[in-house]
Amino acid sequence: SKLICGSYGTLAVIDEVTIKTLPRPETSLSLLFESDDMASAVALIAGIFASPHEPGAAAILPQPVAAAAGIDLAADFVVVIRLEGIALSVDDRAGHLRGMGGTGGTVETVPQALSETLWRRIRDVDLLADHAGDIWKLSCPPASAPQIIAAIEPHFDMAFYADWAGGLLWLAGPSGADFGTALRAALTLHGGGHAQLMCDRGKSKQLIPALQPLPPAQAGLSKRVKAAFDPLGVLNFGRMHDGI
Repeated sequence: SKLICGSYGTLAVIDEVTIKTLPRPETSLSLLFESDDMASAVALIAGIFASPHEPGAAAILPQPVAAAAGIDLAADFVVVIRLEGIALSVDDRAGHLRGMGGTGGTVETVPQALSETLWRRIRDVDLLADHAGDIWKLSCPPASAPQIIAAIEPHFDMAFYADWAGGLLWLAGPSGADFGTALRAALTLHGGGHAQLMCDRGKSKQLIPALQPLPPAQAGLSKRVKAAFDPLGVLNFGRMHDGI
């Protein structure tokens, strides 16, 4: 099943699926922390996740993106922390986390209904919908996210935010090959990862691969796996990479 997930239908046809679900949390809320820069935001999140207070999710929103989400804070960056579980536990953990801002900046609480709406918009990349360019998804080590942004932001008209505590970057930037090439170069220089073109608004896929090109050894392994599952090459051949 691990091979099938994310294979874009290139390995097998699934005709029966078993899905494991979890109970919906009794309650949830989000805390908003102000941060002067992205590196400080990543450090704050690392401290929160190292604490015993069980955060459920963390995102970093630059001020323009935070404003688009309806967050009225003047800081350059806003850290969003989600807490969920039994109401008494959520309130207690929130009280402890409010003291972890460190810089004396504002810490705001977002109640459940608004918190759920905010996280849906983060998940669905709705916060970048008004940008005219392509949408890219970058997976990277959270500690590398500030360096990656610093390497590319001065050179492009772009918007971005981070999910997964900084490990998932969503970026909107100009169509064409230059932006994607710069993203992948920054990943190579700063900890590795992969960049995927998720929304092509300018025929960029004709100029640059949508998926991160594979290193030779990994490409060879992927071709052998493809041949074992689909020796006739009838399942979405070439959907992910050339020859796969």
